[in-house]
Amino acid sequence: MRLTDEGVYLMINEFFVEEDGVFILKSDTDFTPSRSGDPRYKKVSGRVYTYHISG
Repeated sequence: MRLTDEGVYLMINEFFVEEDGVFILKSDTDFTPSRSGDPRYKKVSGRVYTYHISG
């Protein structure tokens, strides 16, 4: 688990430099998760996203 200014990252899978997991967006942040870039996010529901880091 990793806590940042934007929210909480829960790593589910790691392979070399790649990482997949769940991201929970903090309610008091201006951060907008994006489907493009690295990491990229996919909205699940409300403030919950899956994420992928390519490294």
